[in-house]
Amino acid sequence: MKHYKVAIVDDDPLQAAELCKLVEQCVVPADLSATAFESLSAFEASLENEVPDIVFMDIVFPSEAAQGEGVLASAGFAAARENIAGIDAVSRLLEEHDGVQVIYVTGYIELCTRVYRTRHVSFLPKPVNEADLEEALCQAVDNLNERVVRPFALKVGGRIMSVDPADVEYLESDRRKVRIFMDDRTIEAYESLSSITRKLPGSFVQCHKSFVVNMDRIAEMRSDAVEMRSGTTLPVSQKRRRESREAFAEHLRGRL
Repeated sequence: MKHYKVAIVDDDPLQAAELCKLVEQCVVPADLSATAFESLSAFEASLENEVPDIVFMDIVFPSEAAQGEGVLASAGFAAARENIAGIDAVSRLLEEHDGVQVIYVTGYIELCTRVYRTRHVSFLPKPVNEADLEEALCQAVDNLNERVVRPFALKVGGRIMSVDPADVEYLESDRRKVRIFMDDRTIEAYESLSSITRKLPGSFVQCHKSFVVNMDRIAEMRSDAVEMRSGTTLPVSQKRRRESREAFAEHLRGRL
């Protein structure tokens, strides 16, 4: 089963924690893990290391001054309408990551038309209805699953290439570059390993911070290394050892 990472961006820690809990309890065709961010700045900083697959984004993020003075509380929708920081953040931070599934969550239902400035899956009013949440999550997961079973586009220099995941043996990250090792060639692209991994089907697993392997091409997985059918041996990090072995075992069970 494909694993997807979920980010919940909400300045209310209690609501964010509750939404994390609900997301991980939803029955969807994927394994989900959720992380809460209580500010847009914290979420933006996290993107330097990893871009999530699904983002639940609050819309109104009062400034510290506004929070202290209770401006939004007293002005209501009039103030909220001018403070759509969540929508602006999606446009600014996620525009180039077109595979990220955005679900807006807000207490200001009047802002529903403003979200159409950006790509998104759904708009959920607070308090979040569990049935609506599960429906939105299923749509997001379906979109992600559909993307990863098809060839994907990759920018290589001034060209755009079509890459079929079935032709990929493994990927290696080298600083800001990713090498994609295929049957008859190796492609180098200036893209993050996490961004390319999101385009791959569930038959791929990250066994090391620098390596993602196609489990269909694995001959043997040991505790500290994986041997590919081609004879190539790749490292398995201690941090990812259990996850990799479980993913490979489940992958083999699915083929029986």
